[in-house]
Amino acid sequence: MRNLGIALITAAFAATTLIGTAEARGFGDNDTSKYFGSGDRSTAGMELDMSKGTAQMPVGTGEHWISWLEFNSGDLAADSAFLAEVFGWDIQPYMEGYSMWMPSLDQGVLGCGLMQNPEMPQLASFYIYTPDIDAKLAEVEAAGGSTVMPKMPIAEDMPNIAMFTDPSGVMVGLVDAALPAEPVANPIGVGATGTPGHFCGLEVYQADFATTNAFYKGLFGWSMKPSMEEYLDFSPGAGIAGVFQGHTPDAPVMAYIWSEDVQATLDAVTAAGGTTFGEAMSMEGIASFGYFVGPGGLMLGLMGPAS
Repeated sequence: MRNLGIALITAAFAATTLIGTAEARGFGDNDTSKYFGSGDRSTAGMELDMSKGTAQMPVGTGEHWISWLEFNSGDLAADSAFLAEVFGWDIQPYMEGYSMWMPSLDQGVLGCGLMQNPEMPQLASFYIYTPDIDAKLAEVEAAGGSTVMPKMPIAEDMPNIAMFTDPSGVMVGLVDAALPAEPVANPIGVGATGTPGHFCGLEVYQADFATTNAFYKGLFGWSMKPSMEEYLDFSPGAGIAGVFQGHTPDAPVMAYIWSEDVQATLDAVTAAGGTTFGEAMSMEGIASFGYFVGPGGLMLGLMGPAS
C-alpha cells in the first residue's frame, strides 16, 4: 500500500490539462455553482426518505472497502506544505511527482497519495479493494463500465492496481492487497464525531441512481439508501462511507476531512495560503461543511458537528 500510486504516474491519459492555480481553475471568485449547483436527476423509482440519513442505513458486505485516495495537484510541493501546516500531515515524498500521507503503517486508516500529473483527467480518485482484479474488471465491463488501465503491479513484490470508469464516467481504482479497514465514525447526525484531520466521508457523482445501485451493489456489495433529493447514501460495510450526488459532474469525487470546528479550520486554510468557499455552512441535525482549495489547486471538503 505504501507505494500505491506509482502506476498512475506512468499511465498517460490524453485528457484535460491541470492548471496550477486555484484562480485559473475558477475557484478564486468563490463561485461554487459549477461544483455544488443543482440539476435535474432522479432516484429512478427508488423510494425517497428524507427523514433518515446514513446512520440508519444497512451496511454493505464489507468485502470491498475504499482503501486509498489519490489527488492531483498543479504544485505538489505547495499543496504538501499546505496540508502539513493545516492538518499536521506527515507527507513523505515517494518518487518525483508523487508523495504520500499514511496515517498508519500497520492499521487500515485511510491515507492518500498526492501527484503532479497534468495528463490525469480527474483531480481526485478512490481505490476499492478486491482480491481478483481481472475478474472484477470483467464484471465492470459487463455492467457498463470500461477498463482504463489493466491490472499491473505497483512495483516488484507489491500489490497490483487497475483503473476503470463506471457507467457515469467516474474514474475508480482497484487494488488487490490492503490492510483491513479500520472503523470510521459516522460523521452525520446528532452526536456525530470523527478523528480530526482524518478522512470521514466521500461524495461521488452519478448520472443515474438506478444504474449506480445496480453497479456498486452488484459488483462490490455496497448498500444504498436514498436520502435528500439528488443524494444516495452508500456504505461499503467497512471503512469510509459517503454519498453519491446527482448534480455536479464537474466534481466527480470529493473527499471530506473531519474537523471539530469547521470555521476554525477554514480560517487556518486562509492563513496557510488556501482559498475557501465562504464561511462554514451548518445543516441542523446533520453536519457542518466547508470547502477549500490549496495553493496548488487541490480541492477538499470539511465536515464537523452541526451547530
